[in-house]
Amino acid sequence: MTIGMLVLALLLGAAADGKAEGDSDGTNRAKASALIKMGVEFRRKGDHAEALRQFHMADELAPSGHTLVQIGLAEQSLQRWVAAEEHLSRGLQQPDEWVAKFRDHIQTALTAVRGHLGELEITGPAGAMVSVAGVARGTLPLGAMVVSEGPVDIGLKTPGAPEWATKVKVKAGTRTTVVSTAPSMASGSGIPACQKGDLEKSQEASPGWRWRGLVGGGLLGSGLVTMALGTFGMAKHHDCTETSGCSFVYDSLAPGAVLLGVGAAAVLGGVLVLYTGGGSDGSKVALGATPWGLFARGQF
Repeated sequence: MTIGMLVLALLLGAAADGKAEGDSDGTNRAKASALIKMGVEFRRKGDHAEALRQFHMADELAPSGHTLVQIGLAEQSLQRWVAAEEHLSRGLQQPDEWVAKFRDHIQTALTAVRGHLGELEITGPAGAMVSVAGVARGTLPLGAMVVSEGPVDIGLKTPGAPEWATKVKVKAGTRTTVVSTAPSMASGSGIPACQKGDLEKSQEASPGWRWRGLVGGGLLGSGLVTMALGTFGMAKHHDCTETSGCSFVYDSLAPGAVLLGVGAAAVLGGVLVLYTGGGSDGSKVALGATPWGLFARGQF
């Protein structure tokens, strides 16, 4: 094959590829045009949701200013103001003959749509994830957002903390500012700062207080019971007389005295365990009891 024949073959192949590509584009434009017509017919019947679906399919086949405007008009009828504003604005920017022909009408529709929009500004802890009307909008700080008028649900989420949520009413043509009280992030941690300190305190204090509560409460309760038994053990009943009545005397050498001393020691020990701290401050306590008394010594 000569060089001339090779060049001719390449030119013919390129022309064939270009024709095939052109035929494909033409087919897609024809299908898109048919889908637009079907969408317009659905709009005339009042089925704007189905019309919107037809327009989206047309835009996927052959994107144009025409398809964008038709999508925006259907969204306007469905009161999807934010999406309608976006598609109508983008459609007006396209070099499209159909758009140029109906530009005034499109601009009128866009003005009407913008009459249902307001701005929303949210301030809060940096890094908090923001959702507006159930749609994620990024993390703080964010600039003012364009939203539809009326009630708007707002949610803020910081890792390790419950979601903060509120509802505000946005007025068209105005800016609504929301100041969040969601907890801020602790530096270098996924735990909010306001909760991190409480967590550390509880982790530090809980084991000591739990131990002191169990031991101190047990000593206090058993000591009171033992003292009561010792008191009754020391009592000696005397006969009642008509002049002096009935009386009790207590024998300090009776076995009940021992119980009384032990019980008092237990009560004192329980009080000391409960109220002298967890030992982190260096306090040391020694308790003791004898049949004749009790003692406590130590460093507090």
